[in-house]
This record gives sequence, structure tokens and C-alpha cells, in this order.
Amino acid sequence: MLDAKEIKRLSGAIIEFKANAIAGPRPLACTGPHYEIKQYEADMLFQGALAEYGDPSTTPDKMADKIGFGKRPIASLVTGCASEIEFHATDADHAVFALNNSIYRMVRTSAANKSAAKSTP
Repeated sequence: MLDAKEIKRLSGAIIEFKANAIAGPRPLACTGPHYEIKQYEADMLFQGALAEYGDPSTTPDKMADKIGFGKRPIASLVTGCASEIEFHATDADHAVFALNNSIYRMVRTSAANKSAAKSTP
């Protein structure tokens, strides 16, 4: 069952990946991450959920294509945090993560855009 409050709380949230922490809302926030970039095939996305819980009438590759993963292997950021959430890149500026049966899309915000947004009244 989808949690509408959780979806609303996480949608539009800012997540900042720093060397010693991930700043953002729970459960994405983390202190002392141990970052690792892994290369996954579609059946390994979302810790294997596309293969295990996906639509049995299709393949993990076809589902990954629908989500926006056009290339294989898929670069994925493993954080080493207790939440075990992994971030999978759809391209250089976009990533997705899964939490409680929902897939969230992320867009990279450049430092210049963040500074301009903060200075705008």
C-alpha cells in the first residue's frame, strides 16, 4: 500500500551527497556513508525487485526501459547506509531510487542553480 504522506514528504525534497554525509529527509539522510559505484543489469535494479516483484508478463529489461534506463550496465550509487537505498542513474543528470513500492525520480541541481534559487526573494 502506498503511503501518500511519505510520497508528499519526499517529492521535491533536496538531497545533498557530501563526502561525510547525505543531507536530506529520512530515510535518505545518512552520516558516514561508504560510497561505491556499481554497474548493474536490469535484473539487479532496486536490489533485484524488478526481477522478483515485477510484472511477470514482461522482463526486467523491458521494465527498466520503461522507467528510463536506456543503456546497460546501469551506474548505481551504493551508499553503505543503514537504509540500504541505492540510487540508479538514468543519465548524467537524473537518477531514481525505490522506497516502499514507489519509485522516485531525482534531478541534479548544479551549484549555480542552488545559489540563484537561494538568492531569489
